Amino acid sequence: MRIGEFAKKYNLTIDTIRHYMDIELLLPEKSGGHYFFGEKEEKDLKEILQLKELKFTLSEIQRIIGYSRLSQLRYKEDKIYIRGILLDKKNILDEEKREIQKALEILKNRINEIDSIDEILEVSGVKTGIHISFIQYLSCPICDIPLELEDGKVTSNMITEGYFRCKCGYRGNIEDGIYVSLDDEDRKKIHKESLDSTVKPAATLGEYVEGTDASLINHIYKSIDSIINFMDIDALDNRIILELGTGSGFFMRQFLSYVKPNSIYIVTDHDIDRIRFIKAYLEEHFLDCKFVFICSDLSKLPIKNESADYIVNYLTSLNYSLKSDQFLDNILIPKIKKGGKLIGCSYYVKSGSKLLKSAPPTSRKFFEERAYKTEIKNLALNNIEVKEVGAIIIESKYEVMMEGHEFYTLVYCGEK
Repeated sequence: MRIGEFAKKYNLTIDTIRHYMDIELLLPEKSGGHYFFGEKEEKDLKEILQLKELKFTLSEIQRIIGYSRLSQLRYKEDKIYIRGILLDKKNILDEEKREIQKALEILKNRINEIDSIDEILEVSGVKTGIHISFIQYLSCPICDIPLELEDGKVTSNMITEGYFRCKCGYRGNIEDGIYVSLDDEDRKKIHKESLDSTVKPAATLGEYVEGTDASLINHIYKSIDSIINFMDIDALDNRIILELGTGSGFFMRQFLSYVKPNSIYIVTDHDIDRIRFIKAYLEEHFLDCKFVFICSDLSKLPIKNESADYIVNYLTSLNYSLKSDQFLDNILIPKIKKGGKLIGCSYYVKSGSKLLKSAPPTSRKFFEERAYKTEIKNLALNNIEVKEVGAIIIESKYEVMMEGHEFYTLVYCGEK
């Protein structure tokens, strides 16, 4: 039979048959420009397929078939030789079997450990809201004067419903424990749709990891670790940490193990669906400190000046800069206490990057290396330190605009 029929008979591709011919596991005769496969080739192929099922590599199969062809397995010493190869493989598989059984046992124990943690967490779900001790830090984003609570519903020292009002007419609602402060202009900035219709606007952590190259995941981990290294981890008691644009919570999740019971962690985003997702996650899994949830344009946060011990800006400037010609950090510096720190992390590109052409002209200074570093240097902060995390080519279906471009990551910290 010819190669196509031969491949089809054994449910293989023609390319596979040709590869076996190239490495001379199959030696069909050629006539008239075509190869012909007979009983000898069928016998060889059956032997190849059986040896593959026994986990022999192609080079090992070459050794076995080569010896068999030359010796024809006539004598006892020939059979002893082949038996030795089979016995070696059996010993290797026995060892692999023991290792797999050991790994299966470890996996079983790890799964049991996770299941037992879930059982504990399932009973710890508690609804939360704006803790009444945080009212002193709320202020009108227009006048910067204290806000008055009206029609407040307070449960376990948490404000879960009501609204805050200013004499100037400003109003922020408390909806299911979330401070919502969005005017019509802010709501227009919330993009629910994705450039790729198959991708959700805000991926869960699991979805993001599945759709992102491992090198970027590790780069994100190193970047967040660099931010945490700028913080005084042993002195977080009674500290207020304000995270700008919490999003899906990448920074927060990596940081949670460091917060203290008396810490206040302010989750912010302009998308209330993301806030609700993070709030539900924390209520189910982690309430070891006081959380405050604020849905607002980040430049109009209803927080009193000089309130935060730390402001963390993890990649939030990147998106904000596409819609504004102002450096977000400069807008938020007044919110930091004297002696407090602003720690930022963002990407930049080299001056020749094609990405600069797709960025709005007014925003390019926040992406191009020299201009961006100048913006950081000119922040109204003291003792500004900068750490280069390194370069990364973005490979993620969730980073549509940046995918395929090379970015450099910079972490910086300044003290007020």
